[in-house]
Amino acid sequence: MTAYDLARIQRELAGMDNAANTTAKGNNLQHLTDYLLSQIPGVTIRAKNILDHTRSDEKDLWIRHSGVCSLPFSDLYLPVECKNEQRSTSASEIRDFAAKIRYSSGTDGLLVTRTGLSGTPGNRAHDAIHLELANQVRITVITCADLDKLTDTDDLVELLNERFFELRSNKTYVTI
Repeated sequence: MTAYDLARIQRELAGMDNAANTTAKGNNLQHLTDYLLSQIPGVTIRAKNILDHTRSDEKDLWIRHSGVCSLPFSDLYLPVECKNEQRSTSASEIRDFAAKIRYSSGTDGLLVTRTGLSGTPGNRAHDAIHLELANQVRITVITCADLDKLTDTDDLVELLNERFFELRSNKTYVTI
């Protein structure tokens, strides 16, 4: 277990809106996510803001986990998408991220969203999560409110496992 710098987390969460444009806002959440994930023993940030060879598909982060660090993902390499917007993440954005996961021959992805998913369980983004799960794509979702509660890496690993279980057992999220 590694303790997080709680002042840093609070400072970065408070500064989510302090950016000149939407790209810079997204980078704010990406930097915090990078910090939190990279502190987990056995997790490595493999790439940031990477484009595929056609330059048509960008991923915020790629992580690699050792498989023994207790993360729930079967893919050892997985993309991380960061959505720092004041509105909830939409069904369209879920479908786009799922396509990125599929096109990289993966089944797992992590979505970090500032305000959660649009709609309620059973519609909109929640329904898109359900439909993607039926198509063998598992998108684990965490929010900035979740990040605000973290004190150490064990908290994040536990959160990711809880959300993964919630997705698999409910076929969507009921806590987001």
